Amino acid sequence: MTNILKILVILITFALISGQTFIWEMSILTNIAIFIGIFWTIFLLYTKEFIRFFEILLIEIAVKILDLIAYTQGYVVCKADGAILEQVYKLRHRVYLEIGYIDKEKENNIFLDVYDPFSTNLVALKNNKVIGTLRIIFYNKMTSLSTFNYFNLDIAENDMIEYVDIGRWVNDPDHRAKKIKTPILTILIGLKTYLYLLKSRKKFIIVTLKSKLKIHIEKIFNIKFTTPILLPLNSHHHKSREEIKGYFINDKEVEVCILEIKISYIWKFFYRL
Repeated sequence: MTNILKILVILITFALISGQTFIWEMSILTNIAIFIGIFWTIFLLYTKEFIRFFEILLIEIAVKILDLIAYTQGYVVCKADGAILEQVYKLRHRVYLEIGYIDKEKENNIFLDVYDPFSTNLVALKNNKVIGTLRIIFYNKMTSLSTFNYFNLDIAENDMIEYVDIGRWVNDPDHRAKKIKTPILTILIGLKTYLYLLKSRKKFIIVTLKSKLKIHIEKIFNIKFTTPILLPLNSHHHKSREEIKGYFINDKEVEVCILEIKISYIWKFFYRL
């Protein structure tokens, strides 16, 4: 319907301009009134888009301010590419080995999987060294999403395109919140991830979290995760869990969480600040 109205507005504009040029004469005030009417019609047709644009712009400004605060403390949060990605994979390997999610070293001390080619990684840097990283997986028919590899979710495949999978969130042991006494990196990575997904126009985040971490994130960002319907695991899920079997030792501590991607969540976060 919106496309039809858009075409109609364009045709009316063209007719008015052609009529003024070749058929009749109109005063300047009449011209101004006509064009104001046309632009107001377009604005009404796309009010939500205009509001969304300005809301995202304001959020970007707020995030830039946090960027500057982090920079004064020596930190940079950005999208990873090139040589930085190797640091990402090595940090994953080091942390997973340290906390027991994997029980043996992998080749070249690198931990990656089939989802990485379809992913975007955000990183926190200190002196050009990766000290924190988070992965966003976008749905594709070749690999689906990582969480579906470990859990049997009651979500139709046709609906998966609306989801992004967030995971592999690891931090260097020397730069975790308990040691640096500031949540600035957690907040900045979280907000930049959410802003990135708002722009991508995806609708839902799906993430697997330990219960304590879930509560911690909900508290920091003033959000509330929902829980999807889980079906019984099959042999494929059990086999996939062997890749990081240490993570699933106590299955009751691991939760699948879903969060709807809405601008209002960011406003709630800033309002509480």
